[in-house]
Amino acid sequence: MSSFFKLFVLPPVPHAARESAARFGPSEQRCLIENRYKDTTVELAHVLDRQFTTEKQIMDSIEWAWGLRKGSLNLDTSRNIFFLDSSIFELYKTRKWILVPEESVVDRYLNKKNRPLLRPEMQKLQFEDTVYKYTFVPVSHMEDIVLARQSTDNPSEVILHEYPFDNMPTLISHVDPKFVILQSGSVLSCSLAPGSGQNLTILQKILRLYMTWIARIPACHITFPDYILPKPKQELEGEEPRVHPSHDHRPQPPHAALVQQSLSVDPLEDQKDIPIVRPRTPPQRIQPLLDMTREWYASLEIPEIVQQQWYIENDGSLVDSKGPRKPVQFSARWSPESIREWAQSCCWSSEQDCWDRDREESYIKLNN
Repeated sequence: MSSFFKLFVLPPVPHAARESAARFGPSEQRCLIENRYKDTTVELAHVLDRQFTTEKQIMDSIEWAWGLRKGSLNLDTSRNIFFLDSSIFELYKTRKWILVPEESVVDRYLNKKNRPLLRPEMQKLQFEDTVYKYTFVPVSHMEDIVLARQSTDNPSEVILHEYPFDNMPTLISHVDPKFVILQSGSVLSCSLAPGSGQNLTILQKILRLYMTWIARIPACHITFPDYILPKPKQELEGEEPRVHPSHDHRPQPPHAALVQQSLSVDPLEDQKDIPIVRPRTPPQRIQPLLDMTREWYASLEIPEIVQQQWYIENDGSLVDSKGPRKPVQFSARWSPESIREWAQSCCWSSEQDCWDRDREESYIKLNN
């Protein structure tokens, strides 16, 4: 979630990932929500937007939290791909609705105190699940939406579902719940108070996991060889590294292959019953075909920009060409509800700081 506009061009989604998602998804290429079979309006969708691959800090944090090697999470994995009708997909992209996993699945990533698991604990998780159950949850501006879900193989036989969609059936999908938690947590972070203590709702648990998974990485991460591999020889000697490699041919230390094998995730084309532990396909981030951010900044002519916004007085002082600006007026508009939410947020921030300190101390102990 950077505050400035980025100019990246990503490669198309690999055909193998699309085929794998269609093959292992229980609904094949039907729309997950309306159960409509593949046609001109059903399209491929990512649970967590693949554009996040350009957010280096967030990707670093996710890989750390999930127990992966830095740079190994590929958002084009079939476990992050499902199919939606174009109109439903548009509502999804504009954060109007979310998927919610079963609470028992969410609890897998929390300890007994409802705190998110540490990196070593995440690496030990082993699940046999190949599909998961999800609940459709409207978030905002869905009151006027009616969903027509196909109930049989006959396209004309549909059941209408209206807000708040309480009668919507449980949705079965192959997508990894960790991607769902990230996306849903991102949406909830704009509208839900985090809560504190151990008595949390499932939505608060999702938000707590999201906030932790994207939080800053502990400073001791540099001492974990299963997260950061030693730099290749040519980089240590000052050779210019490749910007957009199609394959990673860098020399690796003897333990690197073991780390990559244990922490990265292979495509599931060959083995259908492999437990869903961590996403793979292949074990490296999506490589942008073109990064125009640097070129765009380099092309800026600062003097011209300054001249557009300012002019120079005779005394040499700079004056805003738009004239004096009025101070921004704010109105607190406090209410009992907003005060309560603010207090909860303060409790959460304080609790999160304690968690960060505890995590740092725990990692240091584990590494000694």
